[in-house]
Amino acid sequence: ISLGLVGSEMCIETASGGINGIIVYNINGTQYKAYERSAPHLPSSSCSQMIVENNIRMKCLCDDSEFNILNGAPLTDGISYFAREYLVTNLNGTILQITNF
Repeated sequence: ISLGLVGSEMCIETASGGINGIIVYNINGTQYKAYERSAPHLPSSSCSQMIVENNIRMKCLCDDSEFNILNGAPLTDGISYFAREYLVTNLNGTILQITNF
């Protein structure tokens, strides 16, 4: 998957970062968001790994809870935890540096 397209996303596997991997989202071609793939309100497990649905929300496979991909806010009633966000620095237009804050 190319992150060169606005609205595209990429899931980075666990070995490359995060507890359950990292979701990276291209907001506008120069700005990016990155989130932990583990659902913030559940213990880490294979089913708590979130996926991206319809390019606008992250979804937990355990309980179908959803989170906004632009700000990590919970979209499901009863959940107050935001998705864990990482800092993304666009180094030169083609290389992204992703770190915890």
